[in-house]
Amino acid sequence: MNWTLQFTDVPKNPDFPIIGRQEIAPGVKGPEQYFSLEQVIRVLSNISEMPESEPNLREEMIVSPILPEGTLLYSSHPSGNLEQVVFEIPQKSFDIRYKGEDEFFSLAFPRMIFMCELKGMGNQKLIDTMRIYAVENNKEPITPETPLYDFPYPNVMKGSGTVCWGINERLLVDSLLEAKKAVLLFFSAPFNEDHGVRTTLGINTFRKLLHELDEQPYSDDWLVPARKTLEQVLRETDY
Repeated sequence: MNWTLQFTDVPKNPDFPIIGRQEIAPGVKGPEQYFSLEQVIRVLSNISEMPESEPNLREEMIVSPILPEGTLLYSSHPSGNLEQVVFEIPQKSFDIRYKGEDEFFSLAFPRMIFMCELKGMGNQKLIDTMRIYAVENNKEPITPETPLYDFPYPNVMKGSGTVCWGINERLLVDSLLEAKKAVLLFFSAPFNEDHGVRTTLGINTFRKLLHELDEQPYSDDWLVPARKTLEQVLRETDY
């Protein structure tokens, strides 16, 4: 609201020498009101002591890129040259091949977490490092405290969860939305005996495990604890 204050050398009321009129509409002023000098000073003092308006925090929000479906977490280096996307893959079966064989096997996989790191390569992104851990299929949401289990099959280092790409070329993508292609690349590559199997079944070769588990649903009873939580793994920098 706007006020007009008027002070004359010969006020109508010496105790209230200041005349005030409030603008109640554009070009329309209300009736005269009389104020003492102390009243006006007090009002003006209160105005000067009012706190500044808070900044609009929405203007300073940092917006992540559009992320692929199933993303649990996204992080990036301030330079933008390194990004990490963490996916959840539900428990399901995938058709996989064993090295040197043309036959496909329907193999059950546990519920998993895929951690993909992407490095900037000009206008593209190189999916260089990927880590995989298993989690219980207990229908609970994944949190930083979720306990992790070793990936049960070959092609993954059991200590760090790092995927061994072998002679396969690293994947170049144009955006983060394509990062999940690395998951498809992992399952389409032939499995071998590298880095072994890690289950409670006591079977030491993957080829034999394929024969035993062919078309069976996966059981969490086969998982071997990694003795790490998701938060602990995300803090790791040497792998």
